[in-house]
Parts: sequence; C-alpha cells; structure tokens
Amino acid sequence: APATLPRASLPQLSTLGEHGIAPGRVIPRRSFICIPRDVPPATPSTREDPGLRLLLPPDNCSYLGKPCCLPDTHIAALNRLVSWAEDVSRDKKPFFWLYGIPGCGKSTVAASISWALSQKKMLAGTFFCKRDDKERRDPRCIVKALAYYLAMTNSEFAVQLLRALVDPVLATNTDAITSFDLLLRKPLMATQRKVLPSPAI
Repeated sequence: APATLPRASLPQLSTLGEHGIAPGRVIPRRSFICIPRDVPPATPSTREDPGLRLLLPPDNCSYLGKPCCLPDTHIAALNRLVSWAEDVSRDKKPFFWLYGIPGCGKSTVAASISWALSQKKMLAGTFFCKRDDKERRDPRCIVKALAYYLAMTNSEFAVQLLRALVDPVLATNTDAITSFDLLLRKPLMATQRKVLPSPAI
C-alpha cells in the first residue's frame, strides 16, 4: 500500500490541471515514456563515456543540500505526491505539476519528495531551476541533465542515448527543442522496455 503521512492542511498549494487550478489533479497529457527501474543501471564504463560527460548537470541543481519540509508541514501535498509516484497503473498521469504562490513551500516539498523517492530507489533525477543562475535557468541544461540522469538509471536508455551522441557537438550545442528531440524523445522511444513494474521519477 502507498505510504501515508499524518494529515495536515496546506494553504496556497495545489496541482494545476488541464483546465486551470484543480487541487488533487494531475496533467493528463502523455508526452513521456516512464523508464522501469528493474533494468540494470549504467555500467562504470558507460558512466565515464566522454559523450555522457558532456551532459553533466550543473552544480547545485539536484535536491541534495536543499532544505526539506519541517516536521508536520505540507503533509497533504507530500501524501498526494507519494500516492502519485507509487501508482503503477496504466492510467497513471505522467506529470504532477505542483503549483503555488512564491514562498508557499514548493521547493521544500520537491526536495522532501525527492529525498523520499531516493530512499525507495524510485528517483531517476532532479533539476532545481534558479532564475539568477545562468545554467540553472537554461532549458538546454535541463534537457541534458535529465538525459544524463536517465542514462545513469537505465542501461537500455544509456545505449540509445550514446547512439544519439555520435556527434556530441551537434547533440549538446543546439536549441532546447532540438536537444529534447535528440537526447530525450528519440532515445526514450527507442528504449525497448516500456512496462512499468516500478517507475522512475
């Protein structure tokens, strides 16, 4: 059964649905193929591949070192996120969009759920944007980082990604849309294992 946390109210925090703000809903569009975690992770030789090293995420973009929620705070949002993450049904929505006013706790909730998923071996990767950081506000860096994290998580995706990196300059020095197509969409579509016994978030 999905893990639950003590109940608590969470003002000014909800999820953004297809037709506007709708607490408890998720984005219903299907744009990503989730990668199963029962596939072996990347091998040490893959981790050292020069092409993948070009995709290394910027410093401080992961959840590590980020402040988490204080005890007994934001429990409603955390419960909702845990339930969504552990849902392995075929009709699960692939996106959960956390929405709220500045300062309401979105980043701390994201850091907390990232830590919880990492403990469950369900976390593929994270990227915390920062508007006054040149790399952490660049959508191309987000794409490269997510591709890198997925390659470290799933060996089959890593194989497909390395094929896309035959010309690493072309794959890593293009606009965000082209990078997304080369580094995420095509390798994901080519990854054979699409069954979801335990999804990576």
